[in-house]
Amino acid sequence: MKIIYFSISIIIVHIIFLFVLARNLSARDFDEQYSRARDAVYNQKMSPREIHLVISKGLKTIGSIPNEQEKLYWMARLDSLAGYMELHQAKDLKSAEVHFEKCMELVKKALEIGEFSEGYRLLSDTIGNLCLVKNKGYVIVNGLKVVKYARKALKLNPQNAKAMILLASAEIYSPSIYGGKPQKGIHIMQEALEMPDLDKGDLFNIFSGIGIAYFRLKKYDKAKLYLTRSLELFPDNFYANEEIRKLD
Repeated sequence: MKIIYFSISIIIVHIIFLFVLARNLSARDFDEQYSRARDAVYNQKMSPREIHLVISKGLKTIGSIPNEQEKLYWMARLDSLAGYMELHQAKDLKSAEVHFEKCMELVKKALEIGEFSEGYRLLSDTIGNLCLVKNKGYVIVNGLKVVKYARKALKLNPQNAKAMILLASAEIYSPSIYGGKPQKGIHIMQEALEMPDLDKGDLFNIFSGIGIAYFRLKKYDKAKLYLTRSLELFPDNFYANEEIRKLD
């Protein structure tokens, strides 16, 4: 009988150890895995196939996350990265749409569990990405939701820099006829730059966004300065390199 109790105790200890390990993985190792995938996607030095392998490795790590909402959120972010790669590097709009739709499905499931700022921020970002790959009808029906959900994310967390970047991007990249205001976008980007916990991807989006805004304002020296700063982070990024070549 003592042997049985001892065996059960060993199993319980093993389960607790695995649970603690899973919590540590979700907080530390997966963030590292995601950052590796993000850097591969943004720098665009690896082939699409190699990038998919990095993303797949991240997806395997997700299985260790015990919190269902957190797991859905990170899965959605990886699908968003895959969509970004297909859109900007592989130039495969159909594959990009598949990944963005999957991201949308996952983040909506996460938000059904409970509202959280990053959930609405990712929903906003995904709708914006889908506007780039779907028809004009989708854009007409859903375009304004990008700003709506970014604002909702900021209401839940006023220091959500990624949501600020989305609001700024709406001003910078939208044509003037649709209400775009590059100078206002620059101001919001500069506010985002003051927020805590900025990651490398955030900084790239801020610097490249400000660079594009100055380009639209015909302030080419400042445009080149900020686009150069974005390339210091990801030197092989196709988009930033393409934009800076316009200034030569």
